[in-house]
Amino acid sequence: MIKEIVMRIVKYWLDYTKSLSIIHMSGGMLYNTLIDIYPKADIVYTDNIYYLATQKTMDHLLGINFFKFAKYEEGWRDCDDYSYGAMGLMRWVVPAFCFGIVHVNISTGGKHALNFFMDDKKRLYYFEPQTNKITLFAIKRSYKPYRFII
Repeated sequence: MIKEIVMRIVKYWLDYTKSLSIIHMSGGMLYNTLIDIYPKADIVYTDNIYYLATQKTMDHLLGINFFKFAKYEEGWRDCDDYSYGAMGLMRWVVPAFCFGIVHVNISTGGKHALNFFMDDKKRLYYFEPQTNKITLFAIKRSYKPYRFII
């Protein structure tokens, strides 16, 4: 099984390099974009340049997210573990990819951690690594982001 996963990662990496979006954004510009939308959010970024994904790239990357097969265990293997794992995997496969972790308050109460990315059209998406589901930020109004880690 490990060999199959590694082979898929290599295949997707090769496919990715063929479809690499030429759109990129500086870390400062990304920070300003996020802070303009979420002025009270804590935003942590470390790279000077971030590459923005095309839909084709995201389709490829979703195929290697093996976290969707892991069993959720509250307090032990839960949302923050999934989101950190997915960020590590995606950023390892695609260095400088605009893919990170977002912490949100939920309008019904509670907090949640999941991933986010920005596409080549500069739209923000939530990515739920437990289910492989992608949702535009604009649609998921029940989430109120308060921290971004990129």
